[in-house]
Parts: sequence; C-alpha cells; structure tokens
Amino acid sequence: MSLQDVPCHLITGPLGVGKTTAVLQYLRRHAGRQFIAVLVNDFGPVGLDGQIMNAELGPEAGKQTKVMMVPGGCICCSAVGGLIGGFEELSKLQKIDRIIVEPSGLAVIGEMIDLLMQLQAQHGFDLRPVITLLDPKDLSRPGFTRAPYYVRLFEAADILVANRTDLAGPQRTQEFQEWAMSLYPPKLRIVLTEQGRLDDEIFQLTRPRQKGADVPASLEQLASQNVEFLPMAKAGSPAVVPRPKLSHTGHDHAGGLQWPAERRFAFSALLKLLNELAAAGLDGVPLARLKALLHTDRGWKLLEIARGAVHERPTDYRRDNRMDWISEGAPLDARRFEQRWNDALTVPER
Repeated sequence: MSLQDVPCHLITGPLGVGKTTAVLQYLRRHAGRQFIAVLVNDFGPVGLDGQIMNAELGPEAGKQTKVMMVPGGCICCSAVGGLIGGFEELSKLQKIDRIIVEPSGLAVIGEMIDLLMQLQAQHGFDLRPVITLLDPKDLSRPGFTRAPYYVRLFEAADILVANRTDLAGPQRTQEFQEWAMSLYPPKLRIVLTEQGRLDDEIFQLTRPRQKGADVPASLEQLASQNVEFLPMAKAGSPAVVPRPKLSHTGHDHAGGLQWPAERRFAFSALLKLLNELAAAGLDGVPLARLKALLHTDRGWKLLEIARGAVHERPTDYRRDNRMDWISEGAPLDARRFEQRWNDALTVPER
C-alpha cells in the first residue's frame, strides 16, 4: 500500500510529560474506526514505551493499531535507520488511516522534522502540525524559557499543549497561556488540557505551507487587540498576516513577509544584508526592529536586528520562512524589500 496522503502526526515533549498517555487516549477513542500505526522511540535499548502501549490497549483498540518500537537511541540521530525502516514497513500494509510518531523526550525536534519531511517526499504521507506537550509548572523553573532543550521544543511546536493543568493550578496555567501567546510566531493552537486529552480537531489541522491550511487560532484573539490583517503580496502564501497597529506613536510602521519552508537562503549573504539594514535601513528608512526565522544553507536560523545590532542563533522552527519588522518614520516598500531578498539570497535548488 502507498502512504500517499495518510496523515502523520509528530507528538513531542520532555520525558514524563504525558505523550504516551495522549497517544493512548486517541487510540482508544478511535478503536474500530481507524487503523492507526504508532512509531514509538525509546532512548534505551528495550523499547519500554512501546511495550507499555501494547499492554495498555484494550482488545478492540489493539486490533486496529500497529505499535512499532524504535529502541536504542533517538530517532533524530542514532536510531534514524529504525525510523526509515519503520516507514518502509508501513508502506507495505494493506490498510492504514493515520500515523503517529512519538520520539524520545531527548530528541532534537528540528532534526526530527527534517527527517520526516524527507520521508514525506519519498512516501507521500501528509505531515501534520507538530504537537508539543509541556507541563505548566515547568514555567516557574529558573531558566525554563531560555534552556536550549526547552527552547527547541516550544520553537518547533505548531500546537502547544499545556498538559496536567489540573495539577498545575489556575495561576500557573494562566501564566503558561500568557507566555505561550507571547511566542513568535503565533502557534496554530494553544491547548489547555489534563490527562493527555487532545480533541479530534487538533488532528485535523494542516501545516500552513499547504493549500487551504489553517492560520493561527490566536489571529482571532489578536483581532480584538488592535491588529490589522493585511493580504500577503506573494501568491500562494497564507491569506492573512497579523500586523500590530502602532498608532500610539504615529512614527512606527510594521510589516512582514513569508516564504515556503522549502525556500533556502545563503547565510553569508543574509548576514551582510542584515548588517547593512541595521546600519542604514532600506532606502533611508531606519529599521527599529527585525525578527526572522529563515531556512539557510547552514540550517534554520533565528535572526534579529535589535538596537542597531544583528543577532543570530539556530532554531528548531520549521513551519515556514518568515520575517517581521518595525520601521521608523515611514513604511518600507514590502514588494521591493522582498525582491531584493529574492534576487540576492536564494540558494539554488539541488
């Protein structure tokens, strides 16, 4: 059987946050209606999570589920062969309605997504938005929002889930929600739940780069917070982009651009242009702030202009290429700005 257009979901999160519980909840709920394949990765050699999942499934769900264990390391690195072989085996099944991949809590998620995108090109399955579970109580831990491990998780997430809200309490849950709403760029969904319960609607969402894909749920919330929605200049981009109104100063102007995730930029030329913009702006219009998440020939990067300086670091974000800016005194010509990037920074496709 071909895996063409079979939905594939990556469910991530730190060790012990409830990923396996969330997967089991979904499997039991759809027993008898869907045949679901689950690829479970354990860091250890035994494959304990997969064994637990098989033991926990009732007879009805077990008949409609194929649990495949990928033990012996993370499937983003040392156990890559196991994941590739797993999809080869799935492609031979006569019937499959959905695939769920649960990596180890130690996996590097950006590399995991890159690998799944390569496998998607080979097998034709439909890679859906990344679902990441976190514990709201972790937000109170010193350095949580800056620790590289957690930064990788919440930057890669398309759907950010606060699990165990019943144990976290209302104050920490509210703090989590406010923090999640402040992340750049907006998540497709911010979900508050307990005991790993995820609504079916989450599993119907598609990645934004695809035709007819969903826009962040927070757009509706932003609309009530003095935000304009402007048509994208580039054909095939998402239908709207949020732009904060900055009329409280009368001198600041915001804008943004987006490209598909497959588009790559030359990192050296990128830094050169950003330094030019930081020093002189565009056509004499100064840039007060610029933030970009871009796919480069040196991997995915978060790039910023802040207080006249350029900053860059790796990121596990993979949804699309995007850039937002605030200029001073006058708006930038977004079309001319985009053309300059298109002309100078595109890495030819191989």
